[in-house]
Amino acid sequence: LFHKNTRMRDEALVRGDVETAKRLEEEIDKMGGREEYQRASQLSTSFFSTSKWVIGVLAEIGWLHKGIPEEENLETKQEEDTDSDA
Repeated sequence: LFHKNTRMRDEALVRGDVETAKRLEEEIDKMGGREEYQRASQLSTSFFSTSKWVIGVLAEIGWLHKGIPEEENLETKQEEDTDSDA
């Protein structure tokens, strides 16, 4: 919710919708603001590391050390996929 409200506030500011931006800023403040969000985030990561989990899953499925496909191989794969759809 913090990220959603922050994004919506920023979009409102770009549109020049100061009233909406102010309302969203108030909602963010009710949650404790950025400082509280960051504190909660630090606490959460002290118990669970999302990045370690993602790396573990990538390793389990064999994607961790495969690297990024070469551009030409990717294009060939996309062409094969398109041909099989026809």
